This record gives sequence, structure tokens and C-alpha cells, in this order.
Amino acid sequence: PTNGVRGEEMKYIYGIRNATISAHDSGGMEYEHVNTLLCGLPLACTNYSSGEDFCEQPFVYPINWHPKFQHQTSFMKAASDTKSIKNFMTKIARMNPAQIQEVGEKGRDWAVKTFSVDAICSQWEKVFDALPVKDWSSVTIEPKKKDPTFPMPEIEK
Repeated sequence: PTNGVRGEEMKYIYGIRNATISAHDSGGMEYEHVNTLLCGLPLACTNYSSGEDFCEQPFVYPINWHPKFQHQTSFMKAASDTKSIKNFMTKIARMNPAQIQEVGEKGRDWAVKTFSVDAICSQWEKVFDALPVKDWSSVTIEPKKKDPTFPMPEIEK
């Protein structure tokens, strides 16, 4: 489920579009990107932060960006280039349905291979298998004794 929407309903939400534009300013992992590709739609996303991993794929259109700095933090964000977004929209508008479907199928194949349960679980298995074996013989699970001399503060009810 995504945002409380059942999986079978996602086809209706994504079915009203020909493509997705994700003009984000930063991010760790954008589910919109994955959902778009799994639904077989072309994707354009800002080629910054989490978008870089997607933009490495030849079927994802990279949205150019300009640096901007967040007020009071100086954290760098991405200001998506509107001309780049316009170029993607023009490209999609000029594609026939077969071309859109071809791009969508490439994206879906990659997303299924990359984000399937088997793919993600095998990555975690490698991480866990690489950890050293823990010697539990020296671990005690008895709670530490409290200090009986600690002066308990008065708390009003």
C-alpha cells in the first residue's frame, strides 16, 4: 500500500497520466519514482539527491537544476529547471502511445528487478551475513539495580 491506497487502486491513480514529473528539491528515496516506473510510465526527475540513481537509467529523463540554499540552514537544495521540464512535456506530447509504452516497459523491468522483495532482501542478507558472529555468552540481560539512595523528587499530581 502507498499512502493508505490499496495496490489495485494505484492503476487508476497512475492511469490518468501519460508520464510523471518529479521536480523535487532533495530527498532520500522518492516512492513516486518507483511507483511511476512500476506502473510502466515514463519518468522525469530532478537529477539531484535521490533522483541521481534514477537518472542514471537511459529511460528516465533527467531534469536539470540550479543550486539554491535553504534559508537559515545553508543546506543546498535543487531548484528544478523549468525549461528542462517543458522539454520533457514536449517530448512526451510528441510520442505516440507505442513509444510511451516502450519507455514504460523498460522502466518497469528495471524497477521490478531493482525494488522487488527478492532484490531488497538479498541486499540485506549480504549485510547481515557480513557481520561478525556475536558471542552472546558474555551478555547479561538482567536489569541494572537502581540506586536506593537516589532522592526521588516530589511530583505534584
